[in-house]
Amino acid sequence: MRTENGKNSKYLKQTNRLLVLKLLCTEGSLLRNDLVRFTGLTKMTASNIVSDLTDTGWITESAVQESVHHSAGRKPAVLTLCDTSPCCAGIYVGRHSVRIAICDLAANALYTDESFYPESPDGQYVADLASSLLKKAKKQTRRKLIGVGISAIGPLDAEKGILLTPPNFFGMRNIPIQKMIESQIHMPCFLVHDSSAGALAEKLYGVGKDLSNFLFILISNGIGAGLIADNELYDGVLGLTGELGHISIRYDGPKCSCGGRGCLELYASEKNMADEIRKTDPSLFHSFHDKQPGIRAISEAAQSGKTGAMAALRHFCEYLSVALVNCINIIDIHHVIVGYSGSDILKTILEDEVNKRLLASDYRHVNVLRGSFGDHAPVIGAAAYISNLAFNGVIPILSEK
Repeated sequence: MRTENGKNSKYLKQTNRLLVLKLLCTEGSLLRNDLVRFTGLTKMTASNIVSDLTDTGWITESAVQESVHHSAGRKPAVLTLCDTSPCCAGIYVGRHSVRIAICDLAANALYTDESFYPESPDGQYVADLASSLLKKAKKQTRRKLIGVGISAIGPLDAEKGILLTPPNFFGMRNIPIQKMIESQIHMPCFLVHDSSAGALAEKLYGVGKDLSNFLFILISNGIGAGLIADNELYDGVLGLTGELGHISIRYDGPKCSCGGRGCLELYASEKNMADEIRKTDPSLFHSFHDKQPGIRAISEAAQSGKTGAMAALRHFCEYLSVALVNCINIIDIHHVIVGYSGSDILKTILEDEVNKRLLASDYRHVNVLRGSFGDHAPVIGAAAYISNLAFNGVIPILSEK
């Protein structure tokens, strides 16, 4: 359990209310005494805040089931989030589809949907698709929405809300996706890189909650990275971060669609793994349901002992570890969280490969952890981006009292 310092000054009442709300949302059910212990607030201050949040219909108290050893006196009550509390919307603009999730402030997904692109969409089509999915979701959930987070493949300018020149994305350039969606749904929208969104989801709600510093790696149709530094999302000056897949691991390598040479994604990709398996183990390749098996199918085949899949997955992790070690040697991160769908064997191999190549490996060890949200990290993270703004008072959600 993390501890965060609350303030007892009456001028910081709103900050304290948001702090208590954040703890309830990110840590789950708590007792009143937990709030006092974890925030440093007085019992009276914590009690007043609980009363305020209960009156708004955002949290509720339910008595703990009495045990035979329960002492006399008032029964403790568990504080939990109500189903009348507000929600956040997350939109993920991926390479092949748009996903949407309506989440409560505790990142519980109440509604999800996905729609794939036609053969050659343009920016307007993508914005229209995202907007229509959100409008449908609002009708289905009927919960108050406080904002919309849009996570997307990069590179992008998060400050201006623009998709710049995402490689292999139908030739789209400089799409003002944030304003295009905002104009249709008439709600505040915020753009964030998909891997940064995933990192934030892990920090607030996932396996990174108790880590002050970690690198989040998103493995999906590409490879992205998000950084949590000193408990905060580091998103760069413009939000132009996360492009791990376009770090060059061979300066004289082949030309990449991004304009560089020898980029990581030219070597570590689902396509390359599938091609390797097709050449070295045709029978295994033809046993896959998909003509283009992805990270889930390949890692699960490796876990089950298929040597062709194991070899391809190890080569993927070898290439990825080279790029990761370059990052780790600069920022000295000791935890890497990997978001993907598939078997745990991937994180095991990757941890081994990273630590074999690590500078000063006798003095440090990098732990590779499996993310909590799989390949849904970008859409859950987009919603988490909104809840984080609310917890920090950027989006006002509590009335002044």
